[in-house]
Amino acid sequence: MIKQLIAEFRKQNGRHSAIFDHYEEDQNCLWHCFYMVKVQDCCHAPEHLRPGKSEACAARSFFRDIRETLRAIIFEQFANSPEHRDILLFNDNLACAFYTDHYNVFVTVRGW
Repeated sequence: MIKQLIAEFRKQNGRHSAIFDHYEEDQNCLWHCFYMVKVQDCCHAPEHLRPGKSEACAARSFFRDIRETLRAIIFEQFANSPEHRDILLFNDNLACAFYTDHYNVFVTVRGW
């Protein structure tokens, strides 16, 4: 679901499709989401855990449904932050994951 939303965001901004075929890095993103749930804070992974990759992270309260919450993270939070926007738009390879905990959604996107 999140990959389709990122692809839609890229298309709306005139960018070509990204390569999302990175199972291992998707799993690393998911583990980082678990970490953010554990500490109940939005944070970036240390560079040595994501060498050569830029990272966009978000935490947001859940509303309506999960798709609308993810859409708000991508099209509002990330879109309104130049650094996060650039990660989504200007990396040809992307890995991503999200996790919900009670009424919060945690997202990690990595690009290279």
